[in-house]
Amino acid sequence: MAENTDTTYQGSIAAAVRAEFSRLGFKQSDLGGVIRRSRPTAADKWHGRTSYTTKEIDAISDFLGISPYNLNQSAELASGFPDRFTTPEAARITPPQQDAWAQPSRAKARRAS
Repeated sequence: MAENTDTTYQGSIAAAVRAEFSRLGFKQSDLGGVIRRSRPTAADKWHGRTSYTTKEIDAISDFLGISPYNLNQSAELASGFPDRFTTPEAARITPPQQDAWAQPSRAKARRAS
């Protein structure tokens, strides 16, 4: 499933939570117990579809052993990096132009009747 890659606070804090959990060896399934929410609610927060409350950020920070300020710094740092799929090299590459009505290479030629 694709994660939210926007540069809003909601997406940035979700990315920071994922990064910190991964760094310490925890999984998405651990988040629900930490924030005391159901699995679907925790999954929405994990992927950045819904935002974290301040109480949830405090609980996550306590669980990870960092301050909420450090978690916010991590989110701010991640939002400063460009998207990994928009590199200048990739933007310069253009796909070859093809005729929309051309026959595939293995197609039999149409015979005039």
